[in-house]
Order: sequence, then C-alpha cells, then structure tokens
Amino acid sequence: MFAVFAVILAWQVISRTLASYLADFAPEDALVVNGSEPLALVNLADEQLNALIPPQPAVPAGQFAKDALLQDPLNARALRILGQLADYAKDDMRAKSLMALAARYSLRESVATAWMAHESYETKDYPRAIYYSDVLLRTRPNFAASVMPLFGHLAETKEASGELKRLLRTNPPWRPYFFATLPNSVTDARTPLDILLSVRDSANPPSNAELRPYLLALMSHKLYDLAYYTWLQFLPPEELGSAGLLFNGSFDVVPSGLPFDWVITQGSGVTIDMVRMPEQDHGRALFIDFQYGRVEYHSVTQMIMLAPANYQFTAKYKGELIGPRGLKWRIICGGPSATLLGESQMIIGKADGWKEISFNFTVPQGNCRPQIVSLDLDARMASEQLITGPVWFENMQIARSE
Repeated sequence: MFAVFAVILAWQVISRTLASYLADFAPEDALVVNGSEPLALVNLADEQLNALIPPQPAVPAGQFAKDALLQDPLNARALRILGQLADYAKDDMRAKSLMALAARYSLRESVATAWMAHESYETKDYPRAIYYSDVLLRTRPNFAASVMPLFGHLAETKEASGELKRLLRTNPPWRPYFFATLPNSVTDARTPLDILLSVRDSANPPSNAELRPYLLALMSHKLYDLAYYTWLQFLPPEELGSAGLLFNGSFDVVPSGLPFDWVITQGSGVTIDMVRMPEQDHGRALFIDFQYGRVEYHSVTQMIMLAPANYQFTAKYKGELIGPRGLKWRIICGGPSATLLGESQMIIGKADGWKEISFNFTVPQGNCRPQIVSLDLDARMASEQLITGPVWFENMQIARSE
C-alpha cells in the first residue's frame, strides 16, 4: 500500500510539474498530462477568444475559462475572458461584474483595467475612470496611446478635471507622455494651459519638456499670442525681468530651448556657447568660435512678439573673425513670408574692445507676427564658409524708437 501510494504521489507531482512547464508553450499537451491545469486552460481560452473571427470560438473559450475557475477561483485571466465573452454577447451587467473582479484580483489584467476605465467614463463615474487609467499606465505603459484620448475627454469634462489635476500634481510616471499628447486629444486650445497651470505651484511643476509640446502645437495653429502668454506664465520669477522685447539679451540665463528663448543649433567646425567673460566679475556673453577651415554654421535664433511700430536693435561685440564674409544679426517676419525687417552691418575683422552695432527696423501692420531674431553667417557660396576666429556678443536689446 505504501508503495502504491508513493507511486501515485510521485505521478501527481510529476504530472502537475510537467503540466505547468508545458502550459505556456504547449497548452494542449499540458492538458493531456493534467486535464485541470489552470494556466493551460486560460492560455487555450485566450488563444481561441482572440482568434481571427470571434465570437465563433466563444463556447470552447468560455468552457476552458470556467474549468480554470473550478481549479483556481481567483484566476483573474479566466474572469477577464468570461467578461470579454459577456461583452461580445452585449450582457453589460455580467461583463461589468466579471471585468471588475478581474481587475480587483490582478491590476495587471490590462484588458479588464482598460475596459473598466472606458466603462466608468461612459457611466460618468469619473474618479473610477481616472483610477483605472492611472493603474493601466503604471502597469502597461504601452497602452498609453489608447488611454490618452480618454484623458483628453476627462480634461475637458468639468466634473472630472479636478480629480485629474490632483493626480497630475503627484507627478505620476506617465505625466510627460500625457502632456506630450494632450494638445492632440482636446478640442479647446486652452485646456492644456488650464491643466499646466493647475500643477504650476505644486511640488512637481511642469518641466520644459512637458511645456514644449503645447507651445509647439499652439504655434503650428498660429496661436502665437496664446503661446507667448503661456510661456510667460511659466518663467521663474527671477527671469521675468529679462522678458522684455528681447529675452535674456545679457545671456545670464541658460537657454531652455523653448520658443521665445534663445535656440542654439550647433554645426560642425564651430562652437557656440554662453560663457562668463574672463575680464569681468559678473556678466555673460554669447561666444562663437570658428575653427580654421570651412564651417557648417547653423543658427542662433529667438522668436519675439513685437507690435507694429518702429524699433532699434543694439548689441556689443568684440573678437577677431577672418574670412571672406562675416556674421549679421537679422530680424525677419515669422511664417512663410520670412520678410526681412532689418539687419546689422557685417561683423568681420578685429575688434579688441567692445564695439556697438545697431540698426533700425519697422514691424508692419498685417501678417508679421511673430518675428525671428537670428545671427547668420552671411555666406553666399561654399567658398565663403571659410572663416576662423572667436567673437563675443553682449548687452543685446530691442527698444521702441520714434
């Protein structure tokens, strides 16, 4: 008797172990070894449920799921499969009950969590919709593309936006992607600004990376004034003093890379940086150093928002540039016209001390908003890209003129 019992026990152990081993990649074989292996049953149910033409495989899939529940009553996958079958059958109450149980027993049961998020939104249970969406994005970040449109609807729903704002203030891990996609998920261009402002004074204020997609979206729709207003709202208090007609003309603030700030595009054969002046106790300058030979210089630019009027651009520079052509500061109309409003004299040759450059320009009435300030290498052909030497710029200003 002991020998028979030992053999039976050994077979039970071996069959269950082998069935568990086969359950993931050969569920049919696993069931031959152990007909009640829960993982094999739910794997077969999932395979049949997700066949090309549901609900044809619904009956065997449902039976496999039920058999799995007999062995493992808390099996979240089996509950989710039965919930999907109930959803196919338009049995909303049963589908909701089964999906809720599946999500309760395993928050990583993503189909159930996503289903509950959308169902909660449809029934106006907004806190639950936000909860399940948050869970889904934390456990399955690859579901983000399907969840973000739902967040867009929640952001524009008055009864839901407050709860969403409270969650965003805690800086969930998916927040950067949320702000990157929000402009394309809403119907009102001011909705992202409302959300961004709600977290501005939190312990986790919006980063430049979170602010940039909204500003770019506004500008792509030619909403320049709203973009400029938004940018001003998120400037640190110590930088607001630099937000004149030209921002950070003293180069004391490290560029953020956002529109309305300096944007430096590096090239080859040239170094562009903002540096502290060695002979001064304080103060910084824009520094450009051309190495010897032909360079691929790109740009230093800033977008500005000037009303139609007359203006004067001034700056100081020093250095020694050697080449057939030099640098010019230019101001053009933004947009496709790119109309030239004014430009400086060419900066070339040697200047041991600080020299001032200036030019007047007029922003016309009509289609010239915004404007672009740029420092360009005034080369007309490849041979004129041969330039070498350093140059510094400081104390740049734009002021109204009579």
